[in-house]
Amino acid sequence: MIRTLLGLGGIVVALVPGRVIELYENLAIENPDECPPKSWVAPAIRAEGIGLAILSLSGGRAYATFMKFVGAVGVVAFFFPRQYAAFGFGIAWKRSDSIEWRSGLFPAVRVMGAFSALLAYCALKEQRSRRIQLDQ
Repeated sequence: MIRTLLGLGGIVVALVPGRVIELYENLAIENPDECPPKSWVAPAIRAEGIGLAILSLSGGRAYATFMKFVGAVGVVAFFFPRQYAAFGFGIAWKRSDSIEWRSGLFPAVRVMGAFSALLAYCALKEQRSRRIQLDQ
């Protein structure tokens, strides 16, 4: 079930990368006009969505490795929300040193991190359970 939802989410992200950027900006940045995303961000988001869909819908070892990565990133985001946001926006947004963060962003990043770690745990547990059932 989790794989299917992640796969569908990846397809949606791949179809509307501009909306994803708008969502990031609306949730995180007070002054998005002063700090636009770099030109490669929309294609990278589209590629990320396609990759997520392929990995999620195919399953297997690559999916398990990916979910471990998602869990690890979630843990980092939970414990270091300010650094997580600064790193991500620093790579992908122009003039990121002048970003004014929205109030409430860092608690939201913590929640997203906890959710990502929990999602990864549940996905790996689901996959392990499915593998055990197939072996019997």
